[in-house]
Amino acid sequence: MKALILGGSGQLARSLLPLVEGAVLASRTSDSKLDLTNTELIYDRISRIAPDLIINASGMTGVDLCETNFREAYLLNALSVKEIARFCRNNKIRLIHFSTDYVFDGSEGSYREDSIPNPINYYGMSKLIGDAYALSYDGSVVIRTSGVFGLSRNFPILVLEKLKRNEQVNAMKGYYSPIFAGLLARSSVELIHSEWSGLLNIAGERITRRELAVRIAERFGLDKNLVNEKTEGLGFVAKRPFDSSLDSSLARRLLSIDFYSSEANIDEFYSYVNRK
Repeated sequence: MKALILGGSGQLARSLLPLVEGAVLASRTSDSKLDLTNTELIYDRISRIAPDLIINASGMTGVDLCETNFREAYLLNALSVKEIARFCRNNKIRLIHFSTDYVFDGSEGSYREDSIPNPINYYGMSKLIGDAYALSYDGSVVIRTSGVFGLSRNFPILVLEKLKRNEQVNAMKGYYSPIFAGLLARSSVELIHSEWSGLLNIAGERITRRELAVRIAERFGLDKNLVNEKTEGLGFVAKRPFDSSLDSSLARRLLSIDFYSSEANIDEFYSYVNRK
């Protein structure tokens, strides 16, 4: 099997690469460049690679950046998915596409696969449109996830860096379902080897950002009293959902990997940091 992984500069794509046999990594900056803002070239470039499987871990993930650059967000998160899904449909290629908890407004939390989306920012809106394009193809899998962390500058990394410098950590008030990139990658690969198709939540347990930061402090032997919870003054441009947590009970029944518990995710994070 030859697999094309889109999003080579991202932490999830880099985590997937060693786990997917025969995989080629492509991004806008890699040797195997694929500019997803130029939809006219998508067919030609994918045809040259001739994959049996396409894993789309690409997109614009900066929530505030999407809010101020909505045209590019639409091209990367929505329109490019339309072209990729069309190519997969026409050539009978399996498609794995990654989505986000930010397609929800955060008023309820613990969202299931059949919960009704209602994004409150442009990032969530552009991803929701992309989901619709991906799911229009019967041979697709859309994995909805939350707070992927571990390999790049995201909240847990910033928490660790600040605590090591004995600096205050300001955690945004609210809930989500963070998952370590490596565990998401391993869970996704297990799903790839199954016959599953459709939408599936793969994310960690529901937790506040403050509680996650406290658990990271405890795991690394750092001062948890430096962690604060804030509702204002964080400098965000776009609105954030208060409780975007996902219900991953279906995936927990389907998959053998413990991707869910905070303990498992923090342990993987701890091991990764100490291997660097």
